[in-house]
Amino acid sequence: MAADRKRVAGPEKSVAPIVIPLSSVEPDLFSLSLDDPSVPLRQDDRHLEQIRPLFARTGTVRQANGSAYLETGRLKVVCAVLVPHLSQTRLGIIPLTLVALDALAPAIRLDSFPKAVLDVHVLVLESDGGPMASLAAAVTCASLAVADAGVEMLDAVVASSAGFFYPPPSLAGTVVRVSEAGEERTLTVLDCDGVEERESVGSLFVACMPSLQNVTHLVLQGEINSHQCEEAINLCMDACSKVSLVTRETLLHGLDFKSTIEG
Repeated sequence: MAADRKRVAGPEKSVAPIVIPLSSVEPDLFSLSLDDPSVPLRQDDRHLEQIRPLFARTGTVRQANGSAYLETGRLKVVCAVLVPHLSQTRLGIIPLTLVALDALAPAIRLDSFPKAVLDVHVLVLESDGGPMASLAAAVTCASLAVADAGVEMLDAVVASSAGFFYPPPSLAGTVVRVSEAGEERTLTVLDCDGVEERESVGSLFVACMPSLQNVTHLVLQGEINSHQCEEAINLCMDACSKVSLVTRETLLHGLDFKSTIEG
């Protein structure tokens, strides 16, 4: 008897898959530290003002004049830059691209190549965060790639983001919930992941040139009082200073690597 080739050969016996029901109660975003009950922690055991470990490298795309790769947590971004060239083609620009452009433009010596176009291509390979965290990583990676291409810059632009949250009941009495003006105070959390950013009531994006202490762009979403907004900006500036240490080391490593190859 001829075999039926249209049928997929399978085992004679099958085993039903094990179904693990999801918990109907979602865990709190923040909890108290066992070592210090007055310190709130996040689900990944980070403090509220702690950023994720950062890894960056330049020269990752050989076909480009400059390129960079940046990874922080499950957020991975790659960027490629083509040297300035004459172009009359104008492509459609999405809002996030405009924000990245406004954040990078103040640091680039645009007078060095008048009437020319600098192509910066950013690709988010993986993202576990919202638009603010992805935008901060994209701007930082793009700045590394522009510097790797040999474009004159006043300083390497780095960016960071923060989210605002109402304290959950589990933190009642451990954090200040009322400001000096009698307004309900929210928690400021740096470098939010995807779950945290979805639950936030506001967000902040700050791009700056750390060496010059100059903010190149700022985006604020949500209703936050001016005093806490100023505190959040200072926290993001401190986070940018920490990120700049990694970007400088990355650029020096890339320069040493190029010197070794050319030598």
